[in-house]
Order: sequence, then C-alpha cells, then structure tokens
Amino acid sequence: MAERQSHHLAANVKRLRESRGLSQQQMSRLSGIPRPTWASLESGSANPTLAVLARAAAALQVSIEELIGAPQGIPHTEGTREYLTCESGRVELSTGGEVWTLDPGDALVFRGDQRHGYRNPGRRTAVAISVVAFAPG
Repeated sequence: MAERQSHHLAANVKRLRESRGLSQQQMSRLSGIPRPTWASLESGSANPTLAVLARAAAALQVSIEELIGAPQGIPHTEGTREYLTCESGRVELSTGGEVWTLDPGDALVFRGDQRHGYRNPGRRTAVAISVVAFAPG
C-alpha cells in the first residue's frame, strides 16, 4: 500500500471509529480483525490485505475507497443541511452535543455544518439514507 494511502487509512479508520463512539476492542469484535491489527491500521504501520480492508470497511459501514481515500471534510460548509432517514435497524446520530436514535421510518433534519457522526448501536444490520443539501456556493 502506498505511503499516502496508508496515512489516509490510518486517519480515516481512527476518525470513523471515534465518531461512532467505539473502542478498538469493540471494532475488533465487530470486524473479526484482531485488536493488535486494528491498532496497526490506526497507527499507519499496517500493510493490510484486501480481506482485512473489506472487513474494516464493512464494520465501519463505509466503502474501501472511503478508507484509503483522502479524509472527507467533516463538518460540511456553513449552511449545509442533512436529512437522515432510517430504513431498517437502528441508527444513532450524534450532532451538536446531542445523540438521536432513529428507528425504521424515522427521519431527522440537522445542520451538516457542525461535527456529526453515525453509528449502529445494535447487532442487526442498519440501513439509513442520508441526503446532503450543500449550501449555495
């Protein structure tokens, strides 16, 4: 893995895990990746196989491209609004110092220009749709 991608992977894995409020041990259990390997992913010292990347991405509910790509800007630009709808399972949204729990059929509109994160608090697969309405540039 190229050095830049390894750096992106480390930053993204750590940011995504922390935004979900999970420990490395919890991510290890969710992903089936040993905790020392997870720690290596976050430190940038790992040279993971495609299988490890796929497990990490699945546990974090993102694509492999999101894991190795340049970190995404969070929060979005001022004035951005997000619309989140829970399709199945349960989704937690943390934003503005509050935590909201969405069940199937629930929808929430929130400011996308403040720090926010999503996580699946249950064991069942959760499916949510997020629509981002960027502020006019």
